[in-house]
Amino acid sequence: MSAQLKRGEIVGKENTTGLVIGKWKDKRDVPFLSTKHTLDIKATGKKNRKSEEIKKPSAILE
Repeated sequence: MSAQLKRGEIVGKENTTGLVIGKWKDKRDVPFLSTKHTLDIKATGKKNRKSEEIKKPSAILE
C-alpha cells in the first residue's frame, strides 16, 4: 500500500475470505492485518490538546 495519507486517514481492502489489510496514519504509518476486524473507525474516549475526540481503527484499539 503506497498511498500517502494525512493524519487520521485510513486505507485498506478486504478479500472474500475475511482478511483485512489496512494502513492508518498517526504520527507514522501503521500497517495492520486482521481477520477479526473491519476498516471501521471508533472513538477512543480521549481528547487531544485541541479538545477534538481521538479516533482509531478498531483493529488498533483491540
